[in-house]
Amino acid sequence: MMAFATDRDLLVPEPNLFRDMSFASQILAIGSDGTIGGTTFTSFTSNFTNVGIDAGHVIVVGGVALEVVSRLSATQLVVSRLRPDGNNGSLLPPTSGNNLTFQVCSYAPQIESVHALIQNACELHAVGSSGVSSSSYPEDQVVNPDEIVRVEVMGALYLAFAAAGSLTGASNAELAQRAELYRQRYDAARSAARVLIDTNGDGEAEIVRTMNTVKFFRN
Repeated sequence: MMAFATDRDLLVPEPNLFRDMSFASQILAIGSDGTIGGTTFTSFTSNFTNVGIDAGHVIVVGGVALEVVSRLSATQLVVSRLRPDGNNGSLLPPTSGNNLTFQVCSYAPQIESVHALIQNACELHAVGSSGVSSSSYPEDQVVNPDEIVRVEVMGALYLAFAAAGSLTGASNAELAQRAELYRQRYDAARSAARVLIDTNGDGEAEIVRTMNTVKFFRN
């Protein structure tokens, strides 16, 4: 399974998410020997290949959240400050430095949970899947993935803030408020979204599906 959204997409509505909140079980890398030169981040004590850190992840370096644009090697990443025009924009070099603290935490479990709901509701399946229904279509036939990204982002942020609130106690009103905010945004995005599917490769959608069954309920 591969979601349409990435951690980088969560950074757009929540620039401080990766700095201020992380789950220990979802931390992929952490250290204090980070070096930034231009758009290259280096940590010789890390192995980014082994833990799967690559494009779409977010690395917090010295308290600043940066996009991971690509992985150069097991110890080096290409990074950028958040680009306003998305993944195709020019790289924005962060401030250079040495002996920097860093952490990579991923919200992939939350994103994938929402993605699975969307797959079921819209009858989509991962490319190359076997044993799928004849009414199911591979995800690479979706012609408007950006619309699905928004739904996955809002749903993942709801799950993340709801989980954080339950870990820190029911008295944490701010986390509960943010969870409720993103639940509402998720419901709105889900209700408005239309999944357009091109079944014959001509670039035009022949099938339109909705996500009306993809809903979270408050406890």
